[in-house]
Amino acid sequence: DIEKREEIYDSKFIEWKNQYYKEKFGYTFNDNKDEIRDVCENYLEGLQWVLLYYFRGIASWSWYFRYYYAPKISDIKLGLTKVLKDGKINLDLKKGVI
Repeated sequence: DIEKREEIYDSKFIEWKNQYYKEKFGYTFNDNKDEIRDVCENYLEGLQWVLLYYFRGIASWSWYFRYYYAPKISDIKLGLTKVLKDGKINLDLKKGVI
């Protein structure tokens, strides 16, 4: 009974995520994982930018989040793959450029 409930929950969760990505980005999670990975990586860069802003000041005038909507928090791990591989988040830190 618990396994069946978990199965139902998992399928509803995936359906919910696919609906969100379809409405906000024009494709589902299953259709375009590479693009969602890019959204996640850019979102993580944004988190880094905010931390730098509050603890060190403006890190970059030229950086911006390229999307209107954030990824689902459950998908952030897709963006972490590159960060963990590179060992850092690559921000274009050009101060003074507007």
